Amino acid sequence: GGQGYFDLVVLPPLLQKISDIAPHITVNLKSYEDDHFTPSQVLSEREADLFLAALPISHPSIVTTQVAEEALVVVYAKNHPRLGSTLSFEQFFAEKHTALTSRRFGNYLFSSLVDQVLPARRVHYQSESMLNLMATASVTDLLCFTPKRLADMWAEKLGLQIQPLPFEIRSVPTFMCWHKAKQQDKGLIWLREQIEAILCANPQSI
Repeated sequence: GGQGYFDLVVLPPLLQKISDIAPHITVNLKSYEDDHFTPSQVLSEREADLFLAALPISHPSIVTTQVAEEALVVVYAKNHPRLGSTLSFEQFFAEKHTALTSRRFGNYLFSSLVDQVLPARRVHYQSESMLNLMATASVTDLLCFTPKRLADMWAEKLGLQIQPLPFEIRSVPTFMCWHKAKQQDKGLIWLREQIEAILCANPQSI
């Protein structure tokens, strides 16, 4: 289980690995939206064996470990009418933006990862899907900030330009969580190892 972002970056290479190593195993990566669940409930009620999240789960029955960090970048259309191959602080906040609607993940990015006080962004489109945000940015003049891993995977296909964010922002941690009752489950240990290897790899080498 986890946010939809992990469905995009983990599931395809994981399915390929499983197809090569254990073709009879099936995997269901279910996206849980944070308005309708708590991750500890998902794991405690055995709705999922593993949970991937940008925030740690603080619960006595849940094991949480950080397995990776996701750097953030900004993407916009290669044919953007006002922006070229560089992006300044002033240009970033003068342009219109997309925004992730997930309260848990979206607000976390700005409230916890940025130390300086930033101007308000001019948000003109919101979605629960980062891929939807990127696709919209590719056919409009909107800016989209997104994990670099996802940008590297989709920028060329969508006709997007990738630029570093013009202000200091920390990387987003990725946490893997599971129920303590599953700590010694050999199948789950194997699955955790596969997912961690994917998240720690360079996306272009997967």
